[in-house]
Formats: sequence, structure tokens, C-alpha cells
Amino acid sequence: MAVNRHMGRIILLMICLTLLSACGQAPGNSELPFVTRAADEGYSYDAPNRIDAENQNEKIKLLFHADVTVPQTDGFTVQKVERRLYDAEDYRAVATALCPDAIWKTEGGELYDWASPLPDERICLFAETPDGRTAQFIMDVPNLSFSFRFGTLYFLAERHCESEEELSAFNSEATISVETAYEAAMEALALLGLKDYDACISDRVVGFDDGEAAADGWQFVMTRRCDSLLQPFYEGYTAWDYGDPPQMTSPWGMEYLYVTVTREGLQSVSGMRLGEQTELVAQDFILLPFDKVLSAITSQLEAQHGLNGVTEPASDWTVEIYSIRLGCALVSFAAGNEGYCIPAWFVEYRLSSTNTASGSVLTTEENSAFSAIDGSYIQPFMTPDAEGVQ
Repeated sequence: MAVNRHMGRIILLMICLTLLSACGQAPGNSELPFVTRAADEGYSYDAPNRIDAENQNEKIKLLFHADVTVPQTDGFTVQKVERRLYDAEDYRAVATALCPDAIWKTEGGELYDWASPLPDERICLFAETPDGRTAQFIMDVPNLSFSFRFGTLYFLAERHCESEEELSAFNSEATISVETAYEAAMEALALLGLKDYDACISDRVVGFDDGEAAADGWQFVMTRRCDSLLQPFYEGYTAWDYGDPPQMTSPWGMEYLYVTVTREGLQSVSGMRLGEQTELVAQDFILLPFDKVLSAITSQLEAQHGLNGVTEPASDWTVEIYSIRLGCALVSFAAGNEGYCIPAWFVEYRLSSTNTASGSVLTTEENSAFSAIDGSYIQPFMTPDAEGVQ
């Protein structure tokens, strides 16, 4: 029964994480040794800066042309993370921190009563500030998320441009440096007490008013930081088709923030499904050796995509891995309001199919993640109730 399997895995995870150093085992795979080290030994992980290799069988060609990124760190930890369960007072604190003097009203123009019960729906509020600006605050109650912005400009990120006309708005130099904008963005997170996040992506933006460029600045995608490791942000993730499902998944869905800053200051902050690191569970341990990580990656991607050549024999399939990066991942064995942030390897690759008759090539961008503790396949962007998770 699925519920019993989940409960068994949760119990296993709790035992492993509680006794991690003492019992010498890794969460998610009790057959692989979890090696500890003395805290004063220092730690250096042995991995190449780049790997170029090829692995081919009758089903698929696996190419490694990958940069390998390992951030500088004094060591790694496992942290317990609890979801932020925003209530009315929490939402009020967010709105007040970002716009202290605002008097918030409903869409109908009535003064909003912060003491009223929160319905399980999105609530949109509006305000005018003493300096004449307008502000909007959305409480996304079902998702325990929020969105705040000043004004009505529509900001377009450079990486999302779809035409030469849109790109032309970025021809001029930015009126604020990315360093200054980053400082303002981090100050905004500090006001909100969000100390566990940092910039994963920085992108130039242009603000449009009725189709005309009216402002420019920077937009930051903020993701979880644990030690010196960041969880990457993907606008799409790769589910599995034929391989075994992931050992661990996200406990409540992908968490991130968007923060937009111009030379006039903070313009917007949106926070989705946020959490807070509440407890140090394990530290001073050694990650799985990199050669075993490569073996885990090879096995998973061959299982994931190797049957494509069987189900679609008219095509030749190639996986080209171009990035292997050490980061952190928020995972658990079951959906809920608690999870664990662990070191993880994130693999980015191109999956290509070449039609053997026409020669046409179809390529998609894909990604996969692996526990850096035991090499198990994980999916930190998908909840356990997604199709295929057992």
C-alpha cells in the first residue's frame, strides 16, 4: 500500500538523519557508507573542472562534454527545513515591511480588515503611498505565497525576449549596476526575514508602460542557499519515462522568489512556497566520490532515455551532458510541511533524436538531480503525489 511505503520511508529518513554521524549511513540508501570526518580536518572535494567522455550502447549515445562546478566551502551540512505557514499576521508583516505607510484597501475600495479570517483564495489589495505611488499586494493563500509591487509597469526580462523588437529595448546601458541592485534585493529579503535565500539568476529587465520602455533594472531569481550551495532554478523539469522513480522529491513544491530593482529602488517581490532552515541535522561528512557520481548519472540517464530507441526505432538518440554542478536540494520522502536540504548534483543536458530517414534533429533541454551523499536519483522540483512517484 502506497501510504505504508511512504510512512516506512519517512521513518527511515528520520532515523538516518538523526543518527547520521553515529550510524554511518546516508539518507535514502542504507547500503552506501556515510563517511564522517573530524571537524578540524578541513575538506576538499576531488572533482575535475571538466569531463569529456563517451558511452554508447545499442540504445543510446551518452556524451559528457561538461563543465564541473564545485563551490568553495569548508564543509557540507544537512538542514531541516520547515514550510512558512503564512497567516493573516504574517501577510500583514510582509506588506508592512515592504510598504510601511500604506493603507491597504480591497478591489472594491473598502479598508481591508487584517483581523478578518483568511479565505482559501487569492486576496488582492491596493494602496497609495504618501509619495504618490501605487502599490499592490496579493496574498496567495492556497499556495502560502505572496506578491508585492509598486506601480503598474510590466517588466520584461532579457532572457524572455522573443523578438528583435523586444531585444532592442536592451540596447542602451543599464542605469543601475547589477551589484547595486543585488544589494537592494538582499536588503528587501532581510526586511522579510528571509535569510536562507540568495540570487540564483540575475537578468536585466525593462519596464514597459503601454508598450513604451519607461524604466530598466535587474530581476533576481532567489533560491535556497545552504552553506555555499544554491538550489538552481529551472522553468521546466525533466520527469522520468522508463527509469525508476526518484528516491526523494520536494515536500511541497518548488520554492523561489522574484525580486525586481530599478534605480528608483525596489519594484517588486514575489515569494512562492517558502521555507525556513530550522535545525542542523548533520555536518562534517564526506560526499560520494565523483567517479561514483558519474556512474549514478550514467545509469539513470541510460535507464531514463535508453528505451527511446526501442519505442521509436526510426530515430537515433543522444544525450549530451554539458553541466554538472554541486548545489543543494530541498527533498523529502512524502508531501508535508517539513523537508531536508541536502547537497546534490544537478545535471543539465540536451536530448536529441535524429530521424534516420530524413536526417532531421529534434533537441530539448533537460535536467536531472542526484543526492551528493549516496548518488540516488532525486527530483527536488516535483512533489511526491505527482504521477509516477511511488
